[in-house]
Amino acid sequence: MLWKPIRKHIYYCLNPESNVHNLMIAADDLRDTIDTIEERILVGECEGKKPKAQATSWIRSAQSVRDESDKIKNGYEARRIHALGCSWNFFFNYSVSNSATKMHANADEIKKRAPENDGMFSSLPLVGRELPLPPYIVGQDEYKDKIVGSIKQGTTGTIGICGMGGSGKTTLLKQLNNIFSCAAETHEFDHVIYVEVSQQQNLETVQQNIASQLGIMLIQNKDATFRSASLYNFLKERSFLLLIDDLWQTLDLVKVGIPQGGRQLGPQNRQMIVITSRLQQVCYGMDGHCQMIVLQRLKFNEAWSLFESNAGIRITNNVQVKCHAESIVEKCGGLPLALKIVGQAMASKGTEHEWELAVNLLEQSQFHKVPDVENDLYSVLYISYDNLPDERTKQCFLFFAFASYGTVCTESYTKFLDGPWIAGFFGVALSLTYLDLYCTNIEQLPSDIGALLNLQHLDLSYTPIQSLPVEFRLLKKLRYLYLRYTRKLQTVPDGTISALSMLRVLDIHGSVFFTKVKARSYLEELESLTSLQLLRVTVVDFQSLRRIFNLSRVSLRDRIGTPPSFVPTYQQSKGTTSRSSGSELYEEFGEVDDRW
Repeated sequence: MLWKPIRKHIYYCLNPESNVHNLMIAADDLRDTIDTIEERILVGECEGKKPKAQATSWIRSAQSVRDESDKIKNGYEARRIHALGCSWNFFFNYSVSNSATKMHANADEIKKRAPENDGMFSSLPLVGRELPLPPYIVGQDEYKDKIVGSIKQGTTGTIGICGMGGSGKTTLLKQLNNIFSCAAETHEFDHVIYVEVSQQQNLETVQQNIASQLGIMLIQNKDATFRSASLYNFLKERSFLLLIDDLWQTLDLVKVGIPQGGRQLGPQNRQMIVITSRLQQVCYGMDGHCQMIVLQRLKFNEAWSLFESNAGIRITNNVQVKCHAESIVEKCGGLPLALKIVGQAMASKGTEHEWELAVNLLEQSQFHKVPDVENDLYSVLYISYDNLPDERTKQCFLFFAFASYGTVCTESYTKFLDGPWIAGFFGVALSLTYLDLYCTNIEQLPSDIGALLNLQHLDLSYTPIQSLPVEFRLLKKLRYLYLRYTRKLQTVPDGTISALSMLRVLDIHGSVFFTKVKARSYLEELESLTSLQLLRVTVVDFQSLRRIFNLSRVSLRDRIGTPPSFVPTYQQSKGTTSRSSGSELYEEFGEVDDRW
């Protein structure tokens, strides 16, 4: 009775190759099933069918099992090559056999649960999705009625809604979405699609957003042309209203996959597009014949009504407070967003002194001195900032506001980094996982960088950073570190690199701290990074180049899985670099293991 379980474990130790082989047969069979189901889904979507969530979930689960199977196989093959075709490490054999057997069972089980044809698809979703709106909207009925009339009559193929920031463009577009999304019984459109683009255009994100609203699935790992064709073939024979919010530059709808050639003017035009943008030229760039709707500022009585609805009607009970409130409304310049935010910020203010202080803050605003800034909006938002609950919240707001603003060719972000704010920021941003300081003028990192215990990605490339603090070694979860062309980086404390045990990518190409004097100690630290997958480095002598080569060929030979890539650049002479080719490395260092 005892022999049977014992025999199984002995079999694990002696027959890893057989177990891995059986696993790969099952995994290949599973891959064929995945391909078949994805093809059925693609055909069904072209016929207007929507795959059920269970079908897409099964594909993700099956792909996960397939990927894990590949990892087991790769790990076993890597170990076997090192051991000249076989391995007498019984602990390794047992581990890989056990993993292969369990994964084989998982592959068989998930294949049994593969969706059948009849249960793979469901009916298409509703025309559109209703979006939340502010409870109190003023001054938009005239624009709304005009646009609805144009859409129903089909007098134009494209409508552009323009206006400065905070003028109500998004709110108006959401109202249009809700009107036509709820009109399924009138059959105005087969689909109503709402997409927010914003400044950072991303073609794939736009395509995936549209696809999700249409109820179709774009197959992963396909290129933009394939995704475009999938959307086009789905929409070309259907009526749709495409609402695109917050365009900052023209969007190529052909690349997205939106049909263009079949649209005709008149009531029969059932493929229409509505765009919002601050810039009229963007709308005309999308369609030179588009109908332009320009949102004007609210009249004073409309502005007062909106402000009062957010600040509370009690402001009318005190004559002096009402006088200050009227001054604030005038400063808001008829912009709905400013009126709403400032009204909400002032809702808790009950004394005349607090209202007077708010008016003084607006009068002292310096935004009118900043070029290309919509003064009426940003100056009044200072009241909202001043009412944030504490200094920690204000610092976080400033940091991310400047970071966002800094992403467009400005000095605000850099000035923030050079100022006193950053010294206190890291200590209160303990959940931060991604920090991009690329191409800023930061010269020193504060010691509280060590408080970012959850930081996984840090980019200091192209900065004049001069040293890394000792506390840098506390970033135990850091996986990606980029120090490209940090020409002034001279000091990296001993033990810092080796302390970053989870580091996967280290890019120090063009950095001068990896000098001939320090290269040996740094290379010794690199050898301890067992998770490293990619290393980019500039070396100044062949001795260092030899050690880096040996780092991947010798020092890491016992790893299971994919070995690290390395891209050494040899500094031949001042101002010149070259990458060593494979043949050059062969001649210099001898026979090279092909896997590296």
